[in-house]
Parts: sequence; structure tokens; C-alpha cells
Amino acid sequence: MSAPIKHPENVDSFDGSEDVQRWLKRLRRSYRQVNGNQDVGPSDLIQAMDSVLSGEAAKFVEKSPLLRQVVDQADDFTATSDDLVLFENALRDGQKMEGNQR
Repeated sequence: MSAPIKHPENVDSFDGSEDVQRWLKRLRRSYRQVNGNQDVGPSDLIQAMDSVLSGEAAKFVEKSPLLRQVVDQADDFTATSDDLVLFENALRDGQKMEGNQR
């Protein structure tokens, strides 16, 4: 059985106003640093991302049945690497669409 993951003390929230790619890199790096330079599983990362979304980014996820399903799977610890990729890509695509509407 693997050791439980550790969570960084301070994780920046994401509301969609900053570059999502930079935020994702910081989030992943923070989790690797506190977990012995090891990546954490997809369910843990999706949960971490979802828990710090705010503003428009949180609304974007809430409005999407597919993304809500991915979050639900993560909450059940059944999310896959493909789910993580889908979630991250959706955040990127959502930010691009939001940027085009401004």
C-alpha cells in the first residue's frame, strides 16, 4: 500500500484571470515538492484543482456535466490519467474561449 499523499500548505486559487498553464505548473510542482518529488495520482490532482477553483473557473466546471462527472470520479478515487488530461485541457480551452469573449 502506498503512503498517503501530502498536501502543500498554500495552494494558489485559480479564477481564470491568470494563465492556466502557469497555474497548473505551480500546482504540480507544489505537490511534487511535498511528496518526495513524486507525482500524485490523477484523482488527487483533480480534487486539488477543483478545491481551489474560484470565480469564473469554478462556474465553468460547475456548468459542465462532463467535468462534474470527472470531479465525482476523482472524489471516488477512480479518475484516470485520461480524466486528468481532459480536466486540464477543458480548463485551458475554457480560458481561451473566455479570452475571446473579452
